[in-house]
Amino acid sequence: IVVDDRETSLAEHRSRARRLASGLRALGMQEGETFGIMLRNSEAYLEAIDANRQIGTTYCPINWHFSASEVRYLLEDSGARLLIVHADFWERIKTVVSPSMPVLIVGEHADCNGTENTPYSFAQWRDGFEESDDYSRFPRGHMAYTSGTTGRPKGVVRHLFPADIADERRQAAKALLRQTFGLSQDCTALLPAPIYHSAPSLFAQNALQLCKTFVLTERFDPLEVLRLVETYRI
Repeated sequence: IVVDDRETSLAEHRSRARRLASGLRALGMQEGETFGIMLRNSEAYLEAIDANRQIGTTYCPINWHFSASEVRYLLEDSGARLLIVHADFWERIKTVVSPSMPVLIVGEHADCNGTENTPYSFAQWRDGFEESDDYSRFPRGHMAYTSGTTGRPKGVVRHLFPADIADERRQAAKALLRQTFGLSQDCTALLPAPIYHSAPSLFAQNALQLCKTFVLTERFDPLEVLRLVETYRI
């Protein structure tokens, strides 16, 4: 996995995600529940995606350009039980987050002081746990929200495939991903679009499962994209 030219082996990424899965469970996350993610494209985002899949929860991607009131609406409407957020966004939204909601802050912030009812440091919390090897039988993805052009945004819930046709549907989904996104086993893929949007979120979830090398940038820059295409033979 390559994030802004920082290379991480898939084994190390999986190890961090498994520790995060343990940490999320310790904060009370149960299978079928939802947590919010308000992050830029980052290693932490990818770890959260894989941890989410492991414990059978659903994550709600939050556009980090949103106002505090918009963030509050998404957290409340989605039923989010926990929030993962970058440090520099926290000041803008902290007043609309329930004091009872566990918060993991990515990056350094003075609020992460280790006392009760205050946010946790994402990295310190994650690394305080052993790797979980307990995987949900029903991995889930994200709860995307509509743009809200007719009324307020609405969360789109993806129901699980019925057990008797799950394998058949998964194979069909893989074929569709290969056709639409070019994602297949052992390919190298690049994502320069924000994961808080639905299609990039779906792309990231599947690239982590399928690709030999997954390259992620924080934002789109045309010259940088051309350089990465050449460097990694996208």
